[in-house]
Amino acid sequence: MSQNPGSFARNRISQSLSGAWRNKLEFRQVFQGIFGKQVDCASQRKSLNRIKLWRSRLMSLTPAGILATLTILEVKLKDESGELNQHDLRVMYSTAIVRFLNSVHSTSRSSKSLYSVAKEVGLSSYIVDLRHSCSHGQTLPSLKTFRQVTSYCLQWLKSFYWEPQLTIMQDAKIEDVRRNNKTAFEKNLRHLFIVYDIISEGLRRKKKLLKDLESTNREFLQWSEKISPWQKLKNLQAQLLESLFAAVSAEQQVREIAQLFTEAFLECDLLIKAAVKERKEEENTVSVTVIHQILFRSIADWAFIPNCLLALMDIAENEQEATERREGAAFWCERFIESFMAFQELKRVYKQNKDADPTVNLDFSSINTDSVDIVLMTAYAEMGIVPETSLIFSDSVRRPWNLRFSRKFLKERALKASSVTVKILENFLQLADPPIDPIEQENLVQIAKQFLSTEESAELPEDSDKIYTLEDVLGAKSSESPEGEMKNYGIWSECPSDVNWATCPLGKLPW
Repeated sequence: MSQNPGSFARNRISQSLSGAWRNKLEFRQVFQGIFGKQVDCASQRKSLNRIKLWRSRLMSLTPAGILATLTILEVKLKDESGELNQHDLRVMYSTAIVRFLNSVHSTSRSSKSLYSVAKEVGLSSYIVDLRHSCSHGQTLPSLKTFRQVTSYCLQWLKSFYWEPQLTIMQDAKIEDVRRNNKTAFEKNLRHLFIVYDIISEGLRRKKKLLKDLESTNREFLQWSEKISPWQKLKNLQAQLLESLFAAVSAEQQVREIAQLFTEAFLECDLLIKAAVKERKEEENTVSVTVIHQILFRSIADWAFIPNCLLALMDIAENEQEATERREGAAFWCERFIESFMAFQELKRVYKQNKDADPTVNLDFSSINTDSVDIVLMTAYAEMGIVPETSLIFSDSVRRPWNLRFSRKFLKERALKASSVTVKILENFLQLADPPIDPIEQENLVQIAKQFLSTEESAELPEDSDKIYTLEDVLGAKSSESPEGEMKNYGIWSECPSDVNWATCPLGKLPW
């Protein structure tokens, strides 16, 4: 016990973390309630309740020092209340000692023994011996021993955790903390996506090793300096994906995480354009959907597919973007929708078969992994969905998501339709909410296609004052229809000009 219990805490690298307490004053009040000069059961119980509140806010992210204090303080107050008999108290003390040391060991984040960790943090080895005696011994130590050890542990926590925290802790506005976390997270995601994009493009071109890549991207060059040139690209891609979604998992409490992820994803310029290049290139390359299957399955598992889809749609509709990038974005939009619709059809068929035969069972949880169940892959293949040409992903049980589009959204897409996006519009219509009749879908697509073809072929005189209407778009001229006959425009018909609407009852038609 001769070592300074606080030395390990003070030698650690300081980090900017946000706590569950309102400010430094609240933290100090709890400290004074436990370790102050005028401490009694009431003040300690008040501090204990406050610590429990902190734990409820942070859950699994609660600092080990707080958890250890909670464990020791709770059993100490239980003892002083006189509510338990001696045997129950000894059992409760033994459990508290075990939990206390488990919390201490968790701070090392290593597989070191309890004795090694205790030595590092200045904790007496006797506490470890006592813990083993509680876990494996035939008889429990006496209450006197437990009380002395509990008092020692509280003083150790005071020196090891509470006092160092009070020394380095500073008040901060939550907006500043979030802004800093958001900026660092954003930069990290962007960096990882840029490197992933270049590595994946190398794999698409059948490159094997890092040294085979030729890129002038500054961020990639800085990253590659730390990596062996003989590293396999396949392994590097897997590591980058693991780092990407580990970063997402670590910052999942960030409110705008889906938006930040999507913005970083759009840095993958090579990924977006790859499908267009694949059609133009004569050389033999690996299918772009095969290369990025795992990325999109992970994106689906985190429920970011809707965000990425809308972002890609914005690129496809933006006439200021390069044609290659617009066409590439349209390609991925089509793949996203096709994959979602294929999964919905798979679930429909499964439900139908399940109703007919209750013994039929399929595990959909493997779809968003790198090892999809063989039965599911066979079912997809029977639907004409294969990894070489199609994305295969599903929604997530933990983070459910869906692709349904309102009439307002579809109207906006129709108004922005172009030769690049008309195919996407056709797919969007199938996911309308509420659903659109198939005949109406076909009519809308035909109108869009006819409008686009008319727009491209029409050569209007510069001095023409004519205002063009839907009638002109559809090519319907009044002289082409017999006199008195109503002209049809898909589901709509023109009203005869001689109808006297003043004599028509409300809700009735005159024919």
